[in-house]
Order: sequence, then structure tokens, then C-alpha cells
Amino acid sequence: MVVEAIRNDPEWKNGDYEQQPHGYARIAPLNAMMVGSPSRQYEMNPTKAEADAWYEHIIQVAYAQVDAVYSTASYLKLWLVRMRRS
Repeated sequence: MVVEAIRNDPEWKNGDYEQQPHGYARIAPLNAMMVGSPSRQYEMNPTKAEADAWYEHIIQVAYAQVDAVYSTASYLKLWLVRMRRS
């Protein structure tokens, strides 16, 4: 799903983009919510303000990636590190 979203983003230009495509950043929160446990997400972000900050963090991480294709693996690695700490 993530790869298809990236490949179908007009900004991706078949991998020959000059700027970071933004399509992945728009679906990154959905991906994080789909692969995460709702109860665990609530434990980590129990208030609306914390959940909103988590959502914004996911978007910022996605926009900051050098290459959109690798951002999913990078995000999941960060998420796993965070899960291990708690």
C-alpha cells in the first residue's frame, strides 16, 4: 500500500524527482495506526494533545526522509526503538 501510494504520487516522477515527494507524508500516520496496537498507542499517547503531537511527529519524520521509498523502514525502526524503551 505504501509503495503504491508513493509510485502513484505525481511528484514521484518514476523515481526521478527533484524534491522529496509529499505523498508518503500524507499517508504515514495511517500506516503507523494500521500496524500499531490501538491499546498500546493509547498507553503511549493517552491525551488528545499527546496523540496530536505523535501524529505531527510522524508527518515530520516522513517529510524529513531523504528517500521516500526507505521512509517506512526508517519510521518502523524508530517506532520499535521507542517501544523497547517503554
